[in-house]
Amino acid sequence: SMFLSPNLMELGPLLIKEVYQVNIGNSALGMAISAIISIFMLESAGRWMQRSGPFKVWYAAQVIYLIVGTLFWLTAGNDVQAFVPIALLVLLMQAMSWNDRIIPSIAGRLSPNSPALTQGLLMLCMAGGFGVGAMLAGLSIDKFGYASVFTLSLIGIIIALLCIGLLTLSTQ
Repeated sequence: SMFLSPNLMELGPLLIKEVYQVNIGNSALGMAISAIISIFMLESAGRWMQRSGPFKVWYAAQVIYLIVGTLFWLTAGNDVQAFVPIALLVLLMQAMSWNDRIIPSIAGRLSPNSPALTQGLLMLCMAGGFGVGAMLAGLSIDKFGYASVFTLSLIGIIIALLCIGLLTLSTQ
């Protein structure tokens, strides 16, 4: 999911402007509001993680990625109210903030390596995922247009969820 879902957020205001014809200032305002919401959502996610462990919160974030990715894909190119793509971006940002805070805990639990090496490898994988994802998004935009990022991201999210499912089944 690190390859493609972050592109929905990193490119979010530009995608919303180009695909939905929403003023980029409105997207920026939505992102600012999302930052305030994140303060409260991260606290609640922390409490949930404390009660249930990190995996349930992480699964929830992945499902939100899937829902948001699907809704972006379904609404791309359609005439929707301006608040719809902005609300989807805000929701995606909440799921991403949960994901970013939880994956170090999951990596620490699953890795046989030291905490320092585990954190370093995790950051390497995340940075590589962002870099490859940004490159794929750029290539996709150049070849197929801005809306293609939604298709690319949705495919990436589905592949990630399938891998999660297969890994979960193989460990049981």
